[in-house]
Amino acid sequence: KLTMQRGNLLLLCVAVLAHSSAHDKTVAAGHYAALLEQVLSSEDRVTPVGKVTVMLTEMLTKGKSELAEAKKEQSEYKTHCETTIGDAETSIDELTITQDTLSSSVGELTTDIEGLSDSIKEHDKAHGDALDDLDVLRKDRAAAKKRYATEMAELDAAISATDKAVKILKASE
Repeated sequence: KLTMQRGNLLLLCVAVLAHSSAHDKTVAAGHYAALLEQVLSSEDRVTPVGKVTVMLTEMLTKGKSELAEAKKEQSEYKTHCETTIGDAETSIDELTITQDTLSSSVGELTTDIEGLSDSIKEHDKAHGDALDDLDVLRKDRAAAKKRYATEMAELDAAISATDKAVKILKASE
């Protein structure tokens, strides 16, 4: 009769555990395991119900241990994932700032290039104008040189004629 009552107690514990929430199961399982340990005597452990009770108690203990280990692993993995996500977000933020800075620099450099291109065009035009002016000056200088050479030849001829005339006049005196 005592074995039957213990068996019923075991069935009651199993039934309550089956219909409890996960948190309640964890709390209740600990209480029921301790209660069953106290209720069961060493004689009951050799009976089939006693063996099942010991087996279920061991399974419960092992399940709790595995659950605790799984929660620990999940917590570590969650922390790792959050750290990785945080690092990735920080890298993305830094790269976004770098991209914005570079985009700004590209904009400034593009403006500088446009300004320099305009300056180059102006300088090219001024250079072309200066070359045109230089060509005009060279032509003018060539014409002046030609006139000078002609005038020099005429002056040389005039001086030479004047020298001859002076010699002839001095010889006729």
